[in-house]
Amino acid sequence: MIVSKLLVAGTDGFERCAAIRRVGALAGVPVVLLAEEPESEAEWQLAKRVGANGVVPRTPELEELVPAILTAHA
Repeated sequence: MIVSKLLVAGTDGFERCAAIRRVGALAGVPVVLLAEEPESEAEWQLAKRVGANGVVPRTPELEELVPAILTAHA
């Protein structure tokens, strides 16, 4: 399982996810992206196109992260 912020020091989480999917050994590893803002439909569609298993808001409690992880592993 890889959990990554969408924006980290000038890098793009969508590009990062696509790169992970290109690495054979990592291609099947679930990826959940954390968004600073509530995710939009366009953001979710892009996440799906690059192979992310989910996009959740990055809140202090991360209350949506556990359900996203469980869904990704289902």
